Amino acid sequence: MSVLRNLLSEKRKLYSDARDHEREAWAAARKQMRSEAFRYNVLDEMETFQQLQAKYATFLVLHSVTETEMVRLILQTQEQAAAAEQQLHQPQYTHAKQFYA
Repeated sequence: MSVLRNLLSEKRKLYSDARDHEREAWAAARKQMRSEAFRYNVLDEMETFQQLQAKYATFLVLHSVTETEMVRLILQTQEQAAAAEQQLHQPQYTHAKQFYA
């Protein structure tokens, strides 16, 4: 009877050790999968953010160039309009000088 108990005890111990080893291996594999999934998720998120940042930076550059050009053109147009208006309001004496000369 004691031999049978010892045999059962050894088998339980082997089964328990194997089960614990499988659990540890499963836990390690699961941890590795989570780590890899997290790493890939983080890398994907970083890549997406960098693409968004690059796209937004391009938009800002284009927007600022466009805005700068628009302001320059508005000022240039205002100056030309002011010069044209000033010429309209100034009396033209060139013909009178030729007439009296």
